[in-house]
Amino acid sequence: MEKNNSLSCWNCKKTIEKMGMNCPHCNVFIDKEMIDRIASGGITKLPSCGLHPGTIFDERYEIIKPLGRGGMGVVYKAHDKYMDRDVALKLIPKELSMDPKAIADLKREAAMALDLTHEYIVRLYNLDTWDSFTFVTMEYVQCGTLSHLMVEKGGSLSLNEALPLLVQIGQALDYAHSKNPPVVHLDLKPLNILLTFDGYAKITDFGLARVLRDLATRVSAWEAAGSLAYMAPEQIRGKGIGTWTDIYALAAVAYELLSGQPPFYTGDLRWQIMHETVDPIPNMPDHVNKALLVGLAKDSSLRPKTAGDFVKMVSGELPVPDIHKIIGPRNEKARKGDDVETEESSVWKEEWFETFVTDEEKIPRKSVKKPVFVYSVIAFLCLLVLAELGWILSSQKDKNGNTVDRLISFFMPDKKEPVPSAGDLPSLEKKIIIPSEDESKKKSTSFRIPLQEEKESAPQTIGQLSLATSPSEANIWIDDHQKGISPLIVRDLPEGAHTVKAVKKGFQPWLGEVLIQPSQVFELQIDLKPLLGSISIDSKPGGASVFVEGIQVGTTPVTLKKTISGRQSIEIQKKGYEKWQSAVDILPDTDNDLTATLVPLPGKLSITSIPAMADVYISGERIGKTPVKMVEVKEENVWVEIKLPCYDSIKKNVSVLPGMEEETKFVLKPSCGDIVVKSQPEGADWFLNGELMGKTPGKTKALEKGTYTIKLKKEKYADWETDVVIHPQKNDPIVATLDPIAELAGNVNIDPITKMEFVWIEKGCFQMGSSFDDKDKSSDENPVHAVCLDGFWIGKHEVTQAQWIKISGDNPSSFQKGGDYPVENVSWNDAKKFISRLNEISQGKAIYRLPTEAEWEYACRSGGKPENYSGSSTPDLVSWYKDNSKGTTQSVGKKKPNGFGLFDMSGNVFEWVEDVYLADAYLRHKPSNPLYNGEGSYRVCRGGSWLLGSKESRSTNRSYYYATSRNYNLGFRVVKNP
Repeated sequence: MEKNNSLSCWNCKKTIEKMGMNCPHCNVFIDKEMIDRIASGGITKLPSCGLHPGTIFDERYEIIKPLGRGGMGVVYKAHDKYMDRDVALKLIPKELSMDPKAIADLKREAAMALDLTHEYIVRLYNLDTWDSFTFVTMEYVQCGTLSHLMVEKGGSLSLNEALPLLVQIGQALDYAHSKNPPVVHLDLKPLNILLTFDGYAKITDFGLARVLRDLATRVSAWEAAGSLAYMAPEQIRGKGIGTWTDIYALAAVAYELLSGQPPFYTGDLRWQIMHETVDPIPNMPDHVNKALLVGLAKDSSLRPKTAGDFVKMVSGELPVPDIHKIIGPRNEKARKGDDVETEESSVWKEEWFETFVTDEEKIPRKSVKKPVFVYSVIAFLCLLVLAELGWILSSQKDKNGNTVDRLISFFMPDKKEPVPSAGDLPSLEKKIIIPSEDESKKKSTSFRIPLQEEKESAPQTIGQLSLATSPSEANIWIDDHQKGISPLIVRDLPEGAHTVKAVKKGFQPWLGEVLIQPSQVFELQIDLKPLLGSISIDSKPGGASVFVEGIQVGTTPVTLKKTISGRQSIEIQKKGYEKWQSAVDILPDTDNDLTATLVPLPGKLSITSIPAMADVYISGERIGKTPVKMVEVKEENVWVEIKLPCYDSIKKNVSVLPGMEEETKFVLKPSCGDIVVKSQPEGADWFLNGELMGKTPGKTKALEKGTYTIKLKKEKYADWETDVVIHPQKNDPIVATLDPIAELAGNVNIDPITKMEFVWIEKGCFQMGSSFDDKDKSSDENPVHAVCLDGFWIGKHEVTQAQWIKISGDNPSSFQKGGDYPVENVSWNDAKKFISRLNEISQGKAIYRLPTEAEWEYACRSGGKPENYSGSSTPDLVSWYKDNSKGTTQSVGKKKPNGFGLFDMSGNVFEWVEDVYLADAYLRHKPSNPLYNGEGSYRVCRGGSWLLGSKESRSTNRSYYYATSRNYNLGFRVVKNP
């Protein structure tokens, strides 16, 4: 774009001067973010039926400009009228917002994102619905992205430039990951990292980007390649995703910052991310490349545990583990057919065998279709088991004649008897392990085959244990086996030492050892000690004395750790505050929290001022005039305001400690001034803020400092108006030079019903379109072509609100400041209905209509003269536009008229004309009375408005809207046939 030394609007494709401006053709804002998103394929042309600037959304947000549109929604800059702040407002696409699961996911992620308040994270304000829209509002950051920074730096950053940004991103990620549950971004990339004007990084779309991307993928099968380049292998697989996935994305962003490209950016990205090792960055320190390799590890367990650790590895603050020493042995085992994670044979995993042998009926249908080699292995194992059994039967002597029975009982144990543990089996054994189909869902078990018969153990000698606790009903464990509730008698205990544990809620666990003698009863009495509770006591404000059962234990905040239990009387005292008392139940073995809000005793405040007799307001409530003595104040900090006519009001925060007396004094400064108003010629009526003050020259009375509007009127002269700032000191006089209005005797016709004035325009010919040397011209203003017109009457002014109300009865205008203000917020269709009604009332005496585009330009240019603006080459003389309109429309006829005596043809409000908009309509014009009324979705409007720059107010500028469009830019004027 820059190589061709020209830029194009991304919405209407017309040529523009620069970014950071409104397109002069379609009024869409152009900035770096949109150009960047167009380049990545993530934005399309905004429909003209979208939200126009000035639209009030949800009765709260005023749309300022669109920021972009993509598969995940349309984003606008808007102003939150309630909170008085600019926000980014994202509209979720309707086809996406109709997915209940996605909206539920979005609400869940938004609920977690609302809790994220960090200096390096873009703040999420709200997720809401209005009308048929689902939308999100978030902090508006007026800046570029990390992608912009890389472009400005020539594609990449130095290590010293990148490290501060990586530190900030790492801190933001660690903060989000520390939440319970952790908040994971899952779509971290340079376009989701904004940069403030101060150069700080801010991560945007925490959680939301991933949900919207997944939803857009599911609904439209679209996936942003810009996101794929930063996805971790487990994210592509769709399982095993966690905080470590964001660390991979951070490493990918770091790699791109330092090299100018993502780790993988051409070819089959999915295959490369899953299998390829990233190339080291040339001329980069060895520890940096090693840190990037660890951060981009395919195995998530090899990555740094936190984002901060990764950044410290890049900066050299932490040593980088040698990933090759970890990956090497694992790869060797993988080549030998071993499982890297369990380090067991990839064939001989125990759960496959256990499932086959012990629970065949539960095997899923898909597991029946085992590979042939698996069945071969199982058959081999069965033969091996049979061979081992035969060897046992033939080689072992059965001293008690029960070898076969014991083997049968081993393979088919009675369900009531526990399975022998590893410690109960003979020492000589072989362990055969076969993997199950789903290791992640079943616990690993072993099938053990004894290779020789156990030897008979000698008969055990036994004793008994009689056990009681105080209090009773404690749970008793012996040798880690639960035996019951105390008191109890345990019989058949083998001789020797046994571990005893007694547990009861609210008491400390007891652990000891008893020695059992053969044929004896060991009696054990256990006295359990009660557990004590803990309590943390605080107060608002802090520093208060705390008493428990009348004994002072400290000042708030104070913690009593495992020292008390039961109901306790707690009292909190602080000077200037009412005493706080309560009885609190402290449960044993629990942590209790208590925060007391102390009620302040009222303080007293005396207030004086110089001069006296000033009005006094405390926290907005008027309490009298100075001097004021000993007013009770219940709040510790109050706002005190002093007001006196012709003096600056003073407002300050006064601290009054509870129960104390304070005095404060105010010294007021004069604020009034006056001003002299003169005019040339003299004798003009002059008005101050709309109030007639007399004729010039004149002088104001004493006025409070501030801004005032002074207006002068004199017959046969154009109205003159200005704003002046009154200072307390003497002010310079105002001298107004009035412009005479051209005499047009006999050329003006007044409609008897609406009182609209019409000016006669004689027939004539002119060259329509922008001249070759007009630097502000657009392509649709050419070619320049000859046009001849018949004579017609045209409104001297734009249709006013009073005239509209006279015909239509209502007032749709946004700026309802008076009947002489132009009507606005009307569509082309609305204007046509007004004219139709006007013709009905006229009953054929006159025929009214909208001007054609050719008639409008001919009248605007005073009969086709080469005027940049209507009647002048200087916009301020004839036009209300962005630089002088004060953010609103102005009453008609206040600027200088053109050569035909027409007012406001340039500026104030756009004026609808009859023609359908077509960029090359001039090529289709007939030479006589041309009107383009062919196919097209838009209608032409001319003349610019108060909201836009002087460029749009040019006589030849063409703009367009839908015929149904309404906003506070759009008005019209009327033509009457002769």
